[in-house]
Amino acid sequence: MSELAPNAARQLIVWEGGVPVVKNVPLLTPGKIKDLHTAAVMQFYSTPDDELAIEMGLPPSRFYGLTLLEVMLIKQAEGAARSGDRDDVEAIRDRLEGKPKTTAEVHSVSETYEQALNRIARELEVKRVKAAVVEAEVVEHECNEEPWTRL
Repeated sequence: MSELAPNAARQLIVWEGGVPVVKNVPLLTPGKIKDLHTAAVMQFYSTPDDELAIEMGLPPSRFYGLTLLEVMLIKQAEGAARSGDRDDVEAIRDRLEGKPKTTAEVHSVSETYEQALNRIARELEVKRVKAAVVEAEVVEHECNEEPWTRL
């Protein structure tokens, strides 16, 4: 039975050249499944009370005359508005505006461990040299004794 599930089909007997031939016909193709979903949500929404209200001259429900898809979207939007739940609101906004694009940075490394260590050492050395440079001003200072003689 599990072998039949992926290739679910019905068998039809057709006459070809006066001879009955068994043909496998797919139950539902992907295109037919999409059409089926579309047809289902495009049905009109109605309740038994709507027909009774119309017969009595009363206004029908507020969803009377809308499709099932329209009613689902209205109810989903109203639920999000009532609850204010961020996930509900974001789900609706994603459908209306599209999901925000995300970016990812990709870095490829093509150096050996030793090369990476040497590169890091060079970068650290450059930082040390830059940090060691201090602005200085040369001034004349008269001193009779050399500084090293005071030790």
